[in-house]
Amino acid sequence: MRQPGIYTESFLKTLIVPETEDFIRKCFETEAYYVWKMFGQNRGEYVVQSEDEGGRVYRPRTGMASLKSNKELRFRNPIWNGEEAKITHELKGHVQDTEDGRLLQLPDEEQKKEFHSILEWADETKSFVVFGEEDQTYGRFETDIFVEENAYLELGIFSARVVRSYYEEQLVITAGVEKEWDAALVRPFLWKVNGGQCSLEEFGYMHDNKLTEDFSISVKPGEYHRFGYETDEKQIRLYVDGELQKEISIPYGPAFVSVVTDTKDEIIIKAVNFAGDVDPVSITLDCQVQGDYTVTLLSGEKGDENSFEEPEKVKNITVNMHGASSEFVYEAPPYSVSALRLKKCESLLIIEGKESQKRC
Repeated sequence: MRQPGIYTESFLKTLIVPETEDFIRKCFETEAYYVWKMFGQNRGEYVVQSEDEGGRVYRPRTGMASLKSNKELRFRNPIWNGEEAKITHELKGHVQDTEDGRLLQLPDEEQKKEFHSILEWADETKSFVVFGEEDQTYGRFETDIFVEENAYLELGIFSARVVRSYYEEQLVITAGVEKEWDAALVRPFLWKVNGGQCSLEEFGYMHDNKLTEDFSISVKPGEYHRFGYETDEKQIRLYVDGELQKEISIPYGPAFVSVVTDTKDEIIIKAVNFAGDVDPVSITLDCQVQGDYTVTLLSGEKGDENSFEEPEKVKNITVNMHGASSEFVYEAPPYSVSALRLKKCESLLIIEGKESQKRC
């Protein structure tokens, strides 16, 4: 299957009208084309064993707290960073004031029908309300929840909307189209409480994915207990009645990855820096290389894309560098893909009176 947006030189030459070749190439040389072009032109002949050591890039999250339940849920005194937290979106179910707090009711038939039309396999009977907006992300949330016998509830963390497709995302970015607030498109991390057993999970198709193993909390049915969480850019901490119950890392990936190949004459290092800062990459080789080398990069900034007006805003550029050796530092730009080509050096040996070349 042909990769969308990638068209090779041989394909272009099969076009019936030669005059359109340059136009078609400009139309379809997307950012993905140049990444594949960079990798294709820097393949090498053999994969070399290598190891990466680097930091972490934590998955960026937005949004505040939410509540879900399969029964009516009584709660009171919701607080976000020391101030009252108000419910801003009743996605499934409605909230009523009561004498001792607030009551989260189950969804009405219209809400269940709308949810089921998007996620047919999911449970449409749970209530679902959101506190605050998406720009309120890191901090501390807490609220009193009345725990019923064998109660089931979910406290959402990072309750934000998602978009269903690349097309929708472009409408949001370029045309300012408002993302929808509906229950099927708000997907927080979920602190699931089932009686005294808990887990922290994230949305997954057909079933949610666990971020922790099951763990126990101590709560008494028929009483209010204060549930809360605290987040920063790296950790989530879960509390009941002021006591820490669980601390986990926000999902993350490596900040730097690479693959190394070589040929008879060159060592080729393809490296990706996922972080938003320059990464001074320390490179250690098991042979000597020449000081001069080349680096192929993608031009442009994070979020740039090609268009009819700027068809080469993102493209491959090759620069000459100096300073390579068996141990040297390459400064990988933020959010970058780099292909380094290092020339192996040659040494001269005298074997039984004859000159012989030995490659690194």
